[in-house]
Amino acid sequence: MQLILLKVLPFAKTHWREISIVVLVLVVFGKMHHNHRLLMQTYEQQRQALQEQIEGLKEIHAEELRKKEEALDSYREAVEELEDKYKEEKQEHRESIRKDKERIKKQFSQNKEELANEINNVFDFEYVSM
Repeated sequence: MQLILLKVLPFAKTHWREISIVVLVLVVFGKMHHNHRLLMQTYEQQRQALQEQIEGLKEIHAEELRKKEEALDSYREAVEELEDKYKEEKQEHRESIRKDKERIKKQFSQNKEELANEINNVFDFEYVSM
């Protein structure tokens, strides 16, 4: 062991700069390799976190689309109900008008004076005979 030390020590004394450069290069290379490994781990963690966020957003989007479809279906049903109700009331109104016309024709066909008074009462304007 001493023999090796006696041979290495003079070599180290004469070539200490080269040895220190080699050691520093090895340290820098090791540090770069360690940093690269940490960077790759961080990248993979970020990628997984972003993938989970994307999946969450897809689920939220699907839920929003489902709610939108439900709202549209509800709206369509409400519009159909309103249209049906409108048609019924329109038909009832037409029937009422028809009945009123028949009643007026029967009631006032002989008595034009009474028809004029009815017009004055309903529409609030004056009948002028010719």
